[in-house]
Amino acid sequence: FVDRDRSVIPDLNDIAALLVLAGIREYMNKSDRLFVAKTVTTTDLVFDIGEHFQSCVEETPVGSRFLGNALVKAKEKGLFPVIGVEDSAGIVYEEFTAGKDGLFALAKILRYLSADKRSSGELQGALRELIKFGKYYRFKDSFRVSDNRVKEQILHESEAILSEEDGELHTVRDALKFRNRGGWIVIRPSGTEPKFRIYAEAEQPDKIEPVLKKIASRLDRINVKLAPELVLREY
Repeated sequence: FVDRDRSVIPDLNDIAALLVLAGIREYMNKSDRLFVAKTVTTTDLVFDIGEHFQSCVEETPVGSRFLGNALVKAKEKGLFPVIGVEDSAGIVYEEFTAGKDGLFALAKILRYLSADKRSSGELQGALRELIKFGKYYRFKDSFRVSDNRVKEQILHESEAILSEEDGELHTVRDALKFRNRGGWIVIRPSGTEPKFRIYAEAEQPDKIEPVLKKIASRLDRINVKLAPELVLREY
């Protein structure tokens, strides 16, 4: 599916990582100071790929404008902006525009597939190559919340739980992000709908799933229900 600002192909996180990998490979002979931007909810595969190719990866708040700004600022500092990616199918190529453009992103995807002599039906084969950089398990859920007081309660209760856990907790604009040795959790209000979203990713699901369950138990007290099965799954 393609519209003005998005190209949607499941799984979006792996597509984002694949485009980062293809972009770095395309430009690595042009510069040794490559730069990639990713949002806080986008897979850590992007960090792994950047580290492998000694490229700079910066994490931004959710939103293509933050990706675009990061790419523009990187260019001003003498870095080579490769791509900005987010898990919701937003892809930013500063060489074309500092915002999302679905058709340009689709053209890039088709170009990379053609260069690898793959058809669109063989895309899954390209995705399997990503496992050499890291194997991750993921969880994503959303729940409708229209009352601002409840929104504040969700953030407050989630922060209370996460601050007690062994790991790092910080705020990225309107999102709470917790990271421990196994993976990470992000809780944030949607910028487009009266919803809250919760994301998790881990190389070691047993390090993150218990934290998710604690959050779910705490939110249940204020009648906010998460998915009945809080399990990170391989994609």
